[in-house]
Amino acid sequence: LTLDGKVDSFKLGVERIIEETPVPVIPMALEGMWGSIFSNRYGKPLGSFPRRFLAKISITASPALPASEVDAKKLQTIITRMLA
Repeated sequence: LTLDGKVDSFKLGVERIIEETPVPVIPMALEGMWGSIFSNRYGKPLGSFPRRFLAKISITASPALPASEVDAKKLQTIITRMLA
């Protein structure tokens, strides 16, 4: 969750996970979350009465990446392009 609804920088946790368990990774992007009860748009998520109950949320997936090609920067680039 970000304070402005934009993609924040990806952390290196995914790289650590892949080092321990080298499996393919499927990049996925959620769209339509900003303004839902799960976003920070109107303050703390789930912190007040929702302004709307239904949000059109979609998920987009790209082809799996082999573990050897996974890094946080590459995933951020792929997902940012998916959201453009």
